[in-house]
Amino acid sequence: MSDQPVTASGLPHLAQGMASPSCADSSLGQAAGTDGILSSLIRVGAIATDSKKKWYMFDGPVDAVWIENMNTVLDDNKKLCLSSGEIIKLTEAMTMMFEVQDLAVASPATVSRCGMVYLEPSILGLKPFTECWLKKIPDVVKPFSEQLESLFDKFLEESITYVRRSVKEIIASTDFNLTMSLLKLLDCFFQPFIPIEGMKRMPQEKIDRIDELIEPWFIFALIWSVGATGDANSRVAFSTWLKTTMSAKEMTLLFPDEGLVYDYQLDDAGISNIEEEEDEDVVSEVRWVSWIDSSVEFTMVPDSSFCDIIVPTMNTIQMAYLLEMLLANHKPVLCVGPTGTGKTLTIADKLLKNLPLEFISHFLVFSARTSANQTQDLIDSKLDKRRKGVFGPPLGRYFIFFIDDLNMPALETYGAQPPIELLRQWMDHNGWYDRKQIGTFKKLVDINFVCAMGPPGGGRNAVTPRLTRHFNYLSFTEMEDSSKKKIFSTILGNWMAGCPAVEHLNEALVDATIVVYSTITSQLLPTPAKSHYTFNLRDLSKVFQGMLMAEPGKITDKLPLLRLWYHETCRVFRDRLVNEEDRTWFDDLMKIMMSEWEIDFDEVVPFQPLLYGDFMMPGADVKLYELIEDEDKGDAGEALSSTNLVIELPGPSEATDEQPWPFLEPPPKKVKRKMKHLEKVHSLSHLLKGLMSVIEEYMEEYNQINTTKMKLVLFMDALEHVCRITRILRQALGNALLLGVGGSGRQSLTKLASHIADYECFQIELSKNYGMSEWREDIKKIMLKAGLQSSPITFLFTDTQVYKQHCWRLAAHSKRLEGTVPMRKGREKGGRAALSSSPYRIGTCPSSAWNEQQSDSQLNLIKSESFLEDINNLLNSGDIPNLYALDEQDQIMTTMKPIVQDQGLQPTKANLMAAFTGRVRSNIHTVLCMSPIGEVFRARLRQFPSLVNCCTIDWFDQWPAEALQSVASSFFQDIPDPEATPEVIEGMIQMCVEIHQSVAHKCKDYLAELGRHNYVTPKSYLELLSIFTTLIGKKKQELKVAKTRMKSGLDKLLRTAEDVAKMQEELELARPLLAEAAKDTLVTMEQIEVDTAVAEETRNDVQAEEMKAKVKAQTAQSIADDAQKDLAEALPALDAALASLRNLNKNDVTEVPVTVPLGSSIIFVVWCQQHTRRHVLMGSDVWIYMTSTL
Repeated sequence: MSDQPVTASGLPHLAQGMASPSCADSSLGQAAGTDGILSSLIRVGAIATDSKKKWYMFDGPVDAVWIENMNTVLDDNKKLCLSSGEIIKLTEAMTMMFEVQDLAVASPATVSRCGMVYLEPSILGLKPFTECWLKKIPDVVKPFSEQLESLFDKFLEESITYVRRSVKEIIASTDFNLTMSLLKLLDCFFQPFIPIEGMKRMPQEKIDRIDELIEPWFIFALIWSVGATGDANSRVAFSTWLKTTMSAKEMTLLFPDEGLVYDYQLDDAGISNIEEEEDEDVVSEVRWVSWIDSSVEFTMVPDSSFCDIIVPTMNTIQMAYLLEMLLANHKPVLCVGPTGTGKTLTIADKLLKNLPLEFISHFLVFSARTSANQTQDLIDSKLDKRRKGVFGPPLGRYFIFFIDDLNMPALETYGAQPPIELLRQWMDHNGWYDRKQIGTFKKLVDINFVCAMGPPGGGRNAVTPRLTRHFNYLSFTEMEDSSKKKIFSTILGNWMAGCPAVEHLNEALVDATIVVYSTITSQLLPTPAKSHYTFNLRDLSKVFQGMLMAEPGKITDKLPLLRLWYHETCRVFRDRLVNEEDRTWFDDLMKIMMSEWEIDFDEVVPFQPLLYGDFMMPGADVKLYELIEDEDKGDAGEALSSTNLVIELPGPSEATDEQPWPFLEPPPKKVKRKMKHLEKVHSLSHLLKGLMSVIEEYMEEYNQINTTKMKLVLFMDALEHVCRITRILRQALGNALLLGVGGSGRQSLTKLASHIADYECFQIELSKNYGMSEWREDIKKIMLKAGLQSSPITFLFTDTQVYKQHCWRLAAHSKRLEGTVPMRKGREKGGRAALSSSPYRIGTCPSSAWNEQQSDSQLNLIKSESFLEDINNLLNSGDIPNLYALDEQDQIMTTMKPIVQDQGLQPTKANLMAAFTGRVRSNIHTVLCMSPIGEVFRARLRQFPSLVNCCTIDWFDQWPAEALQSVASSFFQDIPDPEATPEVIEGMIQMCVEIHQSVAHKCKDYLAELGRHNYVTPKSYLELLSIFTTLIGKKKQELKVAKTRMKSGLDKLLRTAEDVAKMQEELELARPLLAEAAKDTLVTMEQIEVDTAVAEETRNDVQAEEMKAKVKAQTAQSIADDAQKDLAEALPALDAALASLRNLNKNDVTEVPVTVPLGSSIIFVVWCQQHTRRHVLMGSDVWIYMTSTL
């Protein structure tokens, strides 16, 4: 069809729009109120005025959710209904097409709306691929097209049929993929003969000899394409089949009879090398040569780090050659193989050191949490804009992106992997959609991908064949024992050159280690309870890495060498075992291995535990990694005499003439064993004291430096873990995974070990507002410090780092259930407060008996699983994508430039960042503290495989009785004035131990009977001791108060008795005076009686007078009442008179004399309340006088 389709390829899982809720970014989809990719393209097509046909291709896996939302579009009305309520009507020229792998989750409603076209691979066949390819081969090879076609007919389909029938593939392949891989390899062989303008041309003499190479080119390409996907056993079968087939078909150049076809590479006699001039007199022949013959003899660089040592083997040489050939010709490569087979190391070495300068590499690590957005953002951030819609590296450069753990991204609900679909979109369409400018397609040029992954299973998922079909497979098979022996014999032999007395044991020691590793990997298999029993070649290499830490000059004979080897083997394999049964099995295996050297196991291991360290001489300039033993142990006789133990010797009756022991001959074997046992007890006792004193010295120094004090009880189990952690921190790329329940001491011992190693210990501090930005800032700070300043840092991370508020809520809820006060209140009042996870810390802690469901939800809480993804990247590659800003990148480049130049490398950006990343990995020692309880831990190991693959595991077991006794003894020593005999205190200690151990046994019975878990941890024991000591203190305080009160009462009684006695003495002295006073009293009483009679008479008289006074008073009162009554009657008249008086005027006054007859009188009487003023007018005179009112 001539019309150009509008491709929305990968939309369901890459567009991040409304069609893919499972991986949608809400800022891009319709849910956020903006157009997604599909709606943008549909909107443009709906308003178009032309009548051209428009195809909308959905290229990706089907999602049951978004495909149902397309039903209205697929109906006859063809309407796109958006979540905003808008409806877009599609025109008749717009058609939807879906290109999917299957319809496993599509509903019948969707299927019925679409026409189906199913392409059967078997019907298509392989002919179309080879025929199309033959039409496009270079002109210089076209004369040989018939020969190539004949080879295809002879070998291609027959070889693929054999692979499908008889080969066990590491990763599933398709016939088309194997065919295309073969054709790509042939293209790589043809490339040197293609003339390039401005470049030197291939000489004609060499072009004339191409016919000699056509057949071997094809066979070589067939081996490393069709035959490259099988495991080690399948390679043997395929090699046999190919040799037989080549002989039957009378091929010209046959393989030698020795070895496999994989063991040989093609020596083309320099025909394909433009630079190599051919000698006219000597004509080399094309032949098969061994890969090893062409390798350069390996020599180790002195003082090189163990992690930087790469010993070339046949497998690594093969893979490096094929990698360079494919990547140099811009072919995508997928390396597949089990963990520890060298995939990452081989690829990184090739990308950083052995490719032309035009190639610039970038590294990515996928995990279960990796999203399509993260992948797209990382790749986009590395590219520059070439022109509109086209992005790529700087001109003249070519980017290669290395993606490790390709198949780790988690599956969506309907089985898709968004990051995988993003890569597939680039493979199919050379780009992807811009997430900022919705609907804009970005074309990415001059980039390529090389990927690595393990076989599916154990958290790794099967990758869709729609992506893997684009890659050439390179299969890293399990390393053969011969290759292992060569690698480690070379490394160990270089170290043993410093101890020539035992140099002859090199190969025997390597063989024994390989046997131990093979036995463990086949016998100790992972189970749900032992999910970390996953061993790989990294573990095998750690044994020799540990041995290389010792000073070879100290190894004088076989015994110390085997002792060192036993110790390192235990540290790598035994320390991760979870129960005594597995440890006993491992010990028996080691005894068998010791017997191979005809040496007694007790001679190699004189005492248990066998510990090595480099810290026994604090402040030493040169720290030697050596056996920790008693330096003052003296001879055996002194040892026995100092033990105060008695050997029960046989009596004289047991002596015979043949053996008159104990007087003349050596003691019998039974007594020898007892003597050996006593020597071990004595040596171990002195070892414990010496080691403990050194560790206590370090702890005291730690407390002087740090504000947070550390008070630990150091018993043998704790000392063992300190030695193990310091050993891990001392190693290059030394990271630890400490597995144990809460309170087992993982954090405290790590801090102490970091101080012993003189490392800075960094631990994040979670708070309510702690998020990804704060996490990235913290992790960036330590990475810059480790990379730029080369400062060794211990990064301590635990799975119980949660919000303090969340812990308070859990504690408050627990306290409410118990009917006690909330934790917050208890903390403020100095009540029971949870300390750090140290098992030996003197303090109190909350209850630690929990069921499995609680442990999953409470103990395995991490602020964000994204933290673990970054830690996974840090462990695997030493880098976290998109972490540094531009100014920080410039600072890194400036700092690392002289360092890279000193190494003799070009200061390219890739080399500078690789050097910085290497220093980060070397200086940051990550210590992860996790609880192995529950499904959460198992899920994390599946999702983030570096937690096991890149870490040395140390299992914190239950505390032994000796540890329980030591902790209890320390608790009881801190009780002030215990007022108890040593026997009583010892009895209390034994009782606490018995309580804890009996509950642990009952928990096992509980699990056996009810099938439910209940865990009793060191925190439980600490709380038992805490409650006991608190109760003792409380009772002692109560007794003290009662004693004080009783003493106070007795003191008062004594003082009262003394006062009474004193008063009695005074009373005796005053007795005569009392008698005389009594006589005077009698006289006084008689006089009082006389006076009383007189007083009675006087009283009677007074009463009579009183009666008279009362009568007079009553009379006076009656008079007063009458007067008052009269006054009340007169007052109104007075008031009226006064009113009239006030109304008088002058005229009224002058008329009075006329009207009044001569001689008459007018009297005005005025009454007042207190006084009466009387006015008497007689004639012309007026008399005024006052009278008192009654």
